[in-house]
Amino acid sequence: MLGLYANGHARAWPFPELKKAGRVIRDQFNGQPVSVRFDDATSSARVLDEAGMEIPGVISYWFAWFTFYPETEVFEASR
Repeated sequence: MLGLYANGHARAWPFPELKKAGRVIRDQFNGQPVSVRFDDATSSARVLDEAGMEIPGVISYWFAWFTFYPETEVFEASR
């Protein structure tokens, strides 16, 4: 999963959900629009702000992330 934490807000994008959603996802983090780019071939993802600048995120296992940020909002792909 890819996680971001800033100003008391945490959000996670699980890779299985990103795979369902497609290569580029439009989302919100901390009240700001972001895009998440997922590459299934390399099992990697990154978050970009509106200007296309990368926002540093953390690739982690959910159980480890959740230990530190139990109130994390979790992205779910539209069904």
